[in-house]
Amino acid sequence: MDKQIVMSVDRTMASDYRGTAYFGFSACLPRNTLPEWMYFGLVAPAVPCGPDGSIALADCGSRKVEASMRGAGYGPDRFVFAHPDRLGDVIGPETKVFLFGSHDPLGNGPLTSMLTGLMGKSGDAYNTTAVKR
Repeated sequence: MDKQIVMSVDRTMASDYRGTAYFGFSACLPRNTLPEWMYFGLVAPAVPCGPDGSIALADCGSRKVEASMRGAGYGPDRFVFAHPDRLGDVIGPETKVFLFGSHDPLGNGPLTSMLTGLMGKSGDAYNTTAVKR
């Protein structure tokens, strides 16, 4: 089921944060705030994915890139916007291009820096850790 072009996002962007916009900011919290199983299970559960490994919901910026790809003629036979938990199902020998989206992957953005400083904790934020995986 591998595709020529695969697009995905980091795991923190593959959540609707239980429909609460402010929970989305929690991706910038230091990773040692909550155990990862608790953070990704309770605060940021994964959005559903389709049987082909495609992601059901994603951020607007990534969806705009996807729309451009579709508009350029890359249909479902060649292109998939994959759920990050299903990359192994869609990337294979036929894959030529991998596009990856993230927000503040280095953890140097203003919100991440501020939250880490306010909480007095060191280490990577959840969004930075998600990119490293």
